Amino acid sequence: MAGRLFEMQIESLKVENRGTFTGKEDVHTLGVTLVYPRAGVKALATIKTLKADKPVQDDFSSLSYHRRILFKENIVGECQLSVEVLGINKPTSGEIFFANFMKTVFNVALSTAVVPGIGNLILAGVVEQVGESIFENIEARESIQRLGTAYISVNTKDKPLQAEGVLEGELIVLEDIKTAKYTGTNPETDMEDYIEEKVLGKGVNGKIVISYREIKA
Repeated sequence: MAGRLFEMQIESLKVENRGTFTGKEDVHTLGVTLVYPRAGVKALATIKTLKADKPVQDDFSSLSYHRRILFKENIVGECQLSVEVLGINKPTSGEIFFANFMKTVFNVALSTAVVPGIGNLILAGVVEQVGESIFENIEARESIQRLGTAYISVNTKDKPLQAEGVLEGELIVLEDIKTAKYTGTNPETDMEDYIEEKVLGKGVNGKIVISYREIKA
């Protein structure tokens, strides 16, 4: 059962609050997972990196093809797009760290190299745990800020895929993002004191629009 072949691209992306990891050495990522597009395929994941210290490109139509493209896959029946935007506090500089980070997260050998400038990465492997965050296995949880998550139903009975169209999803912050703020040294204990400060509260923090078109022989 081959299904229908569709190409999906990022049409636009809006992230209202970028969190606190916005330095030049930090990395922001857009992870999009296509869940069960057809029998035998659990999920396929694509990662796009965004410059942490610059505004997100709202309109992707002017960008090169490799920056916009998400998937070109056969789809049979209903499936789902899971979207996640993260801010990553990168402790070391350079592309080597990012490549090693991705290998740790996915536990697979990457078949493609990171585009120069840390721009784009497409994974050939499948995500092991369907429905789980693609960054669930990272150890340094305090180095990650989840800036928005969206779950978009695709090709449902009520809204089947047309020859072309768009899929939209609100990026939701699922849990309050908090950070520890240094307040000084306690004179009684001679230990550093910190208070917990909320960076971003739960709720809508942006929107993603994904365009699609059917490809026919």
